Amino acid sequence: MTPGIASTRRLIQIHSIFGFQVVWQLEGHKIVKKKLLLTKLITHVIFYAHVCISRTDPIVSTVQRRKVGSLRRQEISIEDIARAAGVSHSTVSRALRDSTLISVDVRERIQRLAREMGYTPNAIAQSLQTRQTSMIGLVVTSISDPFWGDVMKGVEEVARESGFSVILSASHNDPDQEMMVIETFRRRRVDGILVAASRITGNYKARLDHIRIPTVLINSQAESEAGLLHWVSVDDRKGAQLAVEHLLRLGHRSIGYLGISSRPRSNQQRLLGYQSALAAAGVPFYEARVVITSGDEASHEEDVAAGQASLPRLLGAGVTAVFCYNDMTAVGVLMACREQGIAVPGELSVTGYDDIRIASYVTPPLTTVQQPKVQLGSLATLVMMDLLNSRPGRNHLLEPTLMLRASTAPLAAMATLISTARGIVCAVPANAGQYSGHGTSCFRKGGKYREEIGLVVMTQRFEQGSRRSSNV
Repeated sequence: MTPGIASTRRLIQIHSIFGFQVVWQLEGHKIVKKKLLLTKLITHVIFYAHVCISRTDPIVSTVQRRKVGSLRRQEISIEDIARAAGVSHSTVSRALRDSTLISVDVRERIQRLAREMGYTPNAIAQSLQTRQTSMIGLVVTSISDPFWGDVMKGVEEVARESGFSVILSASHNDPDQEMMVIETFRRRRVDGILVAASRITGNYKARLDHIRIPTVLINSQAESEAGLLHWVSVDDRKGAQLAVEHLLRLGHRSIGYLGISSRPRSNQQRLLGYQSALAAAGVPFYEARVVITSGDEASHEEDVAAGQASLPRLLGAGVTAVFCYNDMTAVGVLMACREQGIAVPGELSVTGYDDIRIASYVTPPLTTVQQPKVQLGSLATLVMMDLLNSRPGRNHLLEPTLMLRASTAPLAAMATLISTARGIVCAVPANAGQYSGHGTSCFRKGGKYREEIGLVVMTQRFEQGSRRSSNV
């Protein structure tokens, strides 16, 4: 091997070890003719080595970071705890389950070690062993409905205390979608299913029997749910009676009902309660005073719009008070009254149903029927726990409560009834002065009463020729 080649190899080797010392050794070399060649060669070697190092360092660093990240993401297993504690896998498993087969000291030591190591139980593995997932599926019509927020609170409180988690899904008021959600829950192996405002009917019985998962209905909207599943509901008929009886005590006799077709069962029950309260007070029932709006969304936007759109028909029927299907419908009526300059309760009394939180915030605060929403959720979940523990489930019908606020007022403070010779009664303010009745409107000298005063005129026919004036 020539001295030049040997020197070059030696220089390259020295470079790889001592860095820029190569340049100094090259200057002291005896071979003058190859000095330039060797200098260029070493320069290329230095450049190549620098490039390799600069490109390799990030690769090595990335690999190291990935390895560390993988270690961080790796879950601590029972085997890891067993190795750290110096005990068997089965001992750790029993200690984590708080088994009495393991001494208290060993249990506490293993449980403390598991916490320190960040151990998290594998729910999937546990479900395979116990054949339970400790999960409950909850189906609601809409997650934006303010009513169901309190119901979900009751569900979660009881579920959490019982060691269960809750999975939420929405049916959007569609019975087919509701069944799809229930079947999805079944595939997810939930232990039980709660269905709020269910539309399930007898047509779905075969599919429900096939699912074979304990199911409890909350305020079901299906007519035939009693023979299908367990249920927890509020007495809608009783709640409607409370609202109408309150208006009757205030002196109102022309009371309207504003209903919603998208909740068929509860709407029917509240209408029956409205009718029975009128009948008990000897007040005739008039179809014109009942307005049932169409709709299929069962959303609060739809309810508010229904209240706004229905006010003219109710006023045209001569009502002095309105019992609304729910609070959001009543809010729509209040909004329409404000837009038309109708004072509530001075010219029209309004009651709602549900007692959601907004009912006490609107102006005026809304008189309404309170449903025990949190109790609905908690009691339905307790029924579910009974079924899961092989105890007999029981259906529950809860009592509503009347909440008195400022949206209703006595009729005596609103108007005096004046019967005219033509058999028409006109409602006029007690301090409005002298009016004469004529036709279906009230007139005053110089103009029409409805236009000048802005008060909605109510009419009621008596026998021809009767004449009376009375405070109500």
